[in-house]
Amino acid sequence: EDSVQTMDVQNVTNLFHEFGHSLQHLLGDVKLGAYSGAQLIEEDASEVISQFMEYWLFEGGMLQSISSHIESGEPLPLEAVNLIQQQRKATKANELLHRLFLGQLEVELNTTFDPHGDDSIISLQRKLAEKYCPHHLPPKGNIDPLIQIFQSNASGRSTQQYRYLFSELISADAFDAFLDNDGQILEDKVLRSRGMEFRKHFLNGGSKRSTIDAFKQFRGRQMNSTALLSRYDL
Repeated sequence: EDSVQTMDVQNVTNLFHEFGHSLQHLLGDVKLGAYSGAQLIEEDASEVISQFMEYWLFEGGMLQSISSHIESGEPLPLEAVNLIQQQRKATKANELLHRLFLGQLEVELNTTFDPHGDDSIISLQRKLAEKYCPHHLPPKGNIDPLIQIFQSNASGRSTQQYRYLFSELISADAFDAFLDNDGQILEDKVLRSRGMEFRKHFLNGGSKRSTIDAFKQFRGRQMNSTALLSRYDL
């Protein structure tokens, strides 16, 4: 019971992610309980706050402030932080491309694909994999991407990949409001004010307004993909 419990970077990332979901319930301030928290938030925007919280772990010295050597107590070296950030960027960029592949595959399977046509379902998977993630093609005969789509559809989670894509599009653009022109976290006074605005528009209101409306009120404009793509050097 007295031993130190350690967490790796992925565990801490998951903690920040799930804490985002918790904030939606803890900070909801609406009279009708059904609209409080994340209960009625649109399915394709359900990951906005959780993904938004993940960004904080990798910005503004957060990693160093919450980590230390298990024996010496020395903070995480800056070199290690840089390596973790680079790995995060590469992993998330590949994840983004893979979600685009799965998302487009799901869309075409349910719209334009003709099961009686000349092209097979396997060839459709191959064609889209070559377009979106040619660096990581499924092995010949492997249908794991198709199985993943069919399983999520069978359990009632349609457009599963689109949910994460659309949510991260919003969360990346929202998080960009907390950075200055040099891409650094805002100074404390401005940061606190911006945080209260975010809380007001995204958290206090629960699901009484759409996520798109909450974003427009927070940012004063429509969202775009610039923040998401630049975050992962795409």
